[in-house]
Amino acid sequence: MEPMVEIGQFINRHWQGIMNYIESLINNGILEGLNSIIQTIKRKARGFRNLNNFMTDIYLKCGKLEFDLPKAFI
Repeated sequence: MEPMVEIGQFINRHWQGIMNYIESLINNGILEGLNSIIQTIKRKARGFRNLNNFMTDIYLKCGKLEFDLPKAFI
């Protein structure tokens, strides 16, 4: 009976997180991955001249932008 009580207490402690996941289907892994990319950008740059340059680099790396370059004629 004690394991069932522990499971019930665990669910009560984490209820809001469980409901957030069920409603949004987004887990923390996505945010951790984005944070890792942003931290890598910050380390590689070793400081930006201003915040706009830093934000621009983040948008370019994390924004999944597709730049369709023209095909060269051969």
